[in-house]
Amino acid sequence: MSSQFSLREMQPADGPALTRLMEDDPETPGMSATTRFIVDAYQAWAILKPGLIGVVAEAPGVAGLVGAATVAFQDIQFDGRVLPSAFLENLKVHHAYRGRGLGTALAQWRIQRASEHFGGDGVIMTGTASDNTASLATVKKWGKQFLDPIQVAVRPMRANPPTPRAGVSIRAAEAHDLAEIVDKANHFYANYNLYPPLSTDDLDSILKITPAVFYYRTAVDSSGNIVAGMMLCERGQLMVDEFRNVSLPLRFLNAVAHIIPPDNRIRLLETVFIWFDQLDAARHLWEHVRWEFREKASTISGTFDPRSPLKDVFQLKPWHVPKPEVMMAINGPTIMDTKRLVSSALRG
Repeated sequence: MSSQFSLREMQPADGPALTRLMEDDPETPGMSATTRFIVDAYQAWAILKPGLIGVVAEAPGVAGLVGAATVAFQDIQFDGRVLPSAFLENLKVHHAYRGRGLGTALAQWRIQRASEHFGGDGVIMTGTASDNTASLATVKKWGKQFLDPIQVAVRPMRANPPTPRAGVSIRAAEAHDLAEIVDKANHFYANYNLYPPLSTDDLDSILKITPAVFYYRTAVDSSGNIVAGMMLCERGQLMVDEFRNVSLPLRFLNAVAHIIPPDNRIRLLETVFIWFDQLDAARHLWEHVRWEFREKASTISGTFDPRSPLKDVFQLKPWHVPKPEVMMAINGPTIMDTKRLVSSALRG
C-alpha cells in the first residue's frame, strides 16, 4: 500500500471527520452540488443501510480523513437465484489526494471484504451516474458487466392536491397489512434481477428504524384490497443536496420545472419498490405522496428500468427535467441475463 495513506475499517466515532470529508468540495467557477449532512455522515448511512460497513483512509501528518467508502450487504435475485450481494457506494477522495490511486485502493478494500463475506457465489454491484467519468473509470477496473442505464424520475412536490380517484384511497401501511404487502411486492418483482426479496420481518424492521425516515403508503380499493404500494425514504431528515453557482439557463428552466428550491437545497423524498395490481391506483398513489409530503421534502424521486411497467406510473413528459440516468456495474458469478428487468435499490 502507498505510504501516502493507510486504510482501516470505518468506526462510528469517524462520523464528524466523515462529514467534513464529504462536505469538503473546493469552490469552482461552474455549477456544483455538495451533500450537507443534518446528522453526521456515519449516522446517516447507518440509518439508511443498517449493517453497512466502510473503509476510511488516513495520511501521515494530516488531520481527519482523506478518503472513505462504504459497502452494504443484502440478498438479491440474480437470474432466478437468490444470492448475497455487496452494494458499493459513497466513495469519496479528498481533492488533494485524487490521482494517487486512493480511489482504486478503497474500491479494492470493499471488494476484498465482499469476497470474504460471501464465502462463495455473490454479486458485487454499484450504480453511478452515466456522465460521471471519474466513477466510470473506477468501476471499469472491477466490473464484468455494465447494464443499460436505468431512469430516475425527479419531480417537485405538488402545490395542490391531486384529483381524487373514485374507489381508491391512500393510507399508511398498518401492521396487519405487512404480510399482504410483502406477498404482492415479491410477486410483482418475481422475475426482476437485483430485487431484494422482502419478508414481513424485514419490512417491519425498516419501518421501526429511528429516527423515522421510512414510510410505507398503500392504495386501497373500495373493497379494502391493497392494489398498489411504495416504500418512502425521507432523506431530507439526514442530508440535503446544496447547489452553488446555478447557471442562468438552469435558473430560467427552474422557474418552470421547480426542481431546485429558492434556498438551493434539495430535500429529497425517495420512493422505492413500487408495485401495483392497478396502474391507475399506482399513479394516484405517486401523485398523492407528492402532495402529502410537500412540507417534509422539496423533491421526490423514483428509479425504474425504462422497459418496465413502472414507467407508466411516473408518466415522465419531454419537458420534465432533469432526467438523470444510472448505470449499474455488476460483478457476478455469471454474466447476468439482460433480458430480465432490473429493480431499483435504495441509496445509502
